[in-house]
Amino acid sequence: METPKILGLDGEYTSSVAFSTTRPNRFVEGTVVSGTTAVHVSINGQAYTTDSSWVSLSGTTWTVPNPASYPDGLNLLAGENTVSVMAGGSSGVSAEAMLIVTLVQEGDLNLVMSSPSGLSVEQRDNSVALSVVALD
Repeated sequence: METPKILGLDGEYTSSVAFSTTRPNRFVEGTVVSGTTAVHVSINGQAYTTDSSWVSLSGTTWTVPNPASYPDGLNLLAGENTVSVMAGGSSGVSAEAMLIVTLVQEGDLNLVMSSPSGLSVEQRDNSVALSVVALD
């Protein structure tokens, strides 16, 4: 069996995807080859399952979790989350495709920014003049 493909944020399908997000819920989508009869999914290292509440297979497209069972998507835990997917069919089970998504809590971003110094703005009739003092 050919390894499943996961839809990445760039719109490309690949067998390995990793990114960070502040969104606490997410669906994972991908494709399998024709003739696939089951999609096996493991979430955060749990045992693989083909339970239809966790994975939806329609033709060659799969979704985790099944939107009919989890309409808000997969609840991500703070930190690293993994979703591993394998395809199954008459010729056996494929190698796994893996998504690693890191949930970053907004409070953990620590984005404390000070205002820039040496910057001035002057409004004119039909324009705005920005001035910056050169820093040594």
